[in-house]
Order: sequence, then C-alpha cells, then structure tokens
Amino acid sequence: MKPRVVIVADVRGWAWDRKARALRRNLCGAFDVTISYLYDKKPDVLPTGADLYHTFEVFQASLLPPGAPYVTGITAHVWEGLEQRYGAGPIRRWAGEALAFHANSRLLEREVSARLGRPITYCPNGVDEAFFRRLLPAPRDRLVVGWVGKPNPRKGRTIVAEACRLAGVELRTVERTHRDALSAEAMRDFYQGCNVVAVASDMDGTPNHALEGAACGCAVVGNRIGNVPELVDDGVNGRLVERSAESMADALGALAADLPRALAMGEAARITIERGWSWAQLAENYAALWRAALTSKSRRAA
Repeated sequence: MKPRVVIVADVRGWAWDRKARALRRNLCGAFDVTISYLYDKKPDVLPTGADLYHTFEVFQASLLPPGAPYVTGITAHVWEGLEQRYGAGPIRRWAGEALAFHANSRLLEREVSARLGRPITYCPNGVDEAFFRRLLPAPRDRLVVGWVGKPNPRKGRTIVAEACRLAGVELRTVERTHRDALSAEAMRDFYQGCNVVAVASDMDGTPNHALEGAACGCAVVGNRIGNVPELVDDGVNGRLVERSAESMADALGALAADLPRALAMGEAARITIERGWSWAQLAENYAALWRAALTSKSRRAA
C-alpha cells in the first residue's frame, strides 16, 4: 500500500495549489497524495489518519491534527516576520517537531540551517514546461518587460516600473491577489507578449513568474533573491542585478539596444528550464523528503 500524504495548500488555483497538483501528478506512482485546502474548510477538519502531512510553511504545523506526523519548511525570506507574528518559541517548536524541514532555494537552505542547527532539505519549485511555452513570437521591434506579483511593496513593482521608465522600455504587469488571480492559461498568454521578466523582490524564495516566463522563452532580469541566482546564468539566459531601479535600468537598457541578444537570452532561458527546472525533474526532491520523513517516523515508533 502506498503511503498516504496530505499536502496542505491554501487557495485553489494559487501558487501552493499548483505546486501541490504538480507533486501529486508526478509522485502518484509512489504516494497516495491528497490536497487539503485551508480556505475551503476549517483547520480542525483537515483529513486525519495520513501517514504524513506536508506543509509549505512552518506556521501551518499549528493547524494539523494533534500528534500528526509532518514535514514543514520555509518558502520565502520572512523568518523574522513569522517570529514577530507567531512568536520565536512556537516557530522553533514547530520546526523542531517536524520529521524533516525543507527550503526552496539554496539561499534559504543556508539561512534556515544556520538558524535551526539542523539539516534542511533542498526542494526547489519547478514549472510545467509542457504547458508554459512560447506559442507566439516574442516582440522583435522593442523590449517588453513583464512583472507579476501581489500588491506587496516587498515584491518590488515600483523598482521595476522606475527601471523601465529610466531605460525607456515598455512594462506590462499582473498585480493581483488570490481573489482575482488569472488562470494559468491567461498567465501563459501574458508571457507571450514579453521578452523579459523582471524580479525585484526582497522576500521570494521562488519568484514563480521567473520560472514560468523563462519556460515561455523570456530572459530573466532579477536581483539575487531566492533561487534567482540558481536560475540565471548572468549574460546567458538573463541578467543578475542589484535591487535598485538604476541597476535594473542599466541591464534593461543594454538589452533594448541589442534586441537580438535579448531574444537569444530568452531562448537560452527556455533551454535552462528544460534541462533542470521541470516538475518532472524536481518532484523527486520532495519524494526523497517524504521517504526520509517516513523512515524517521518509523524509527521514532520503534
């Protein structure tokens, strides 16, 4: 019998739901995966009796059935904010009681491992590269920059907007919450009109629009946050910049002045995704996490 794993997501159609669905699709051969949505039901009626619960953020451990075996983690550079909101003691207790702890970037892996003094499993986000792909030719007469994010100042929209103004390039944005989120199809259509996606966050563990845009053949111009440094080969499939309008404007201006180079970077970004960032490749990190947690659970019970 396959181990039963319950993944705790938040909102249907939002980032964690899409991640959970990708994991279920790719790992269903070895695990019986159920997705439970916190916004669909009260936390006290989460499914019981699972072999393992998977929570994406450490504070979600407080919502699980008493004594439930779980793995948890961190998906953004927000540790201090979590401690302020929930208390340093509870956060460390939930992290310590987890059978395993995961992080979705090497930067977060190092940061959290130092805080907790325990091994952290690297579980980066992937992208459905068969779905997110180039369907229409990228703009070839001008540089068009795409930015996607929630209406949160830490996401850096104002930085990107000022950078585009300074560089004299066109900016297109999708700024929405889970309440008015665009469908995956609409997001794929959005990327078709861009040849660059920009990241200027100071919190994201994985800016998902960087993965989706790259899969659609957009070069990535972003600061060193989350796994942007892992995704971007500077000068090959995008540019790594400082988190400032001036630094980003310099990079965008250079690409606007050399559109063939920008288009070549977009093609290279797609190749980068195919070679290492698809969910079919990266779901195995989560499988290893779950297997290790189930082994630890068995040892504790012995």
